[in-house]
Amino acid sequence: MVSGGISLQGKTVLVILDEVTVTAASYVERVIRLHVIPFSQKIDVLEFVPSNRGKGITLIYKGYTYAHIHSKTRWYCSKKAKGCKARLHTTDEGELVAVGESSHNHPPPTLFRDSDGKVHRL
Repeated sequence: MVSGGISLQGKTVLVILDEVTVTAASYVERVIRLHVIPFSQKIDVLEFVPSNRGKGITLIYKGYTYAHIHSKTRWYCSKKAKGCKARLHTTDEGELVAVGESSHNHPPPTLFRDSDGKVHRL
C-alpha cells in the first residue's frame, strides 16, 4: 500500500493506492490526473522569462506580463504607460507575496512560445 497527502489552500486530500509498488505511469494516472490537475488552475504560478529586448526579465502571471522598475520585487503591468495599475510584489527568491492591484484595464496579451521555449508577444 502506498499513501500520500496533497495539500492546497489548507485542505489535505489523502491518497491511498492499493499497489505495493507504484510505477510512474500508475502514479500519473491515479494521483496526478485525479487529484492534482483539477486544482492546478488555483495554484499561483509565476513565470520569469527573458524580455524580448534582452535587457531584463518579464514576469508572466495569469496570462498578463509584468516588468520591474528600480526594484526586483515590485512588478508593474507591462501596460503601465497606458494607465494599467495592476502590480505584484515578490520575494527576492521569486515567490508571490501580494497582489497590489489585480484588475487590468485591458485584456491579456496574446503570447506565443516558440520551439526554443522563448515567449513572444503577438
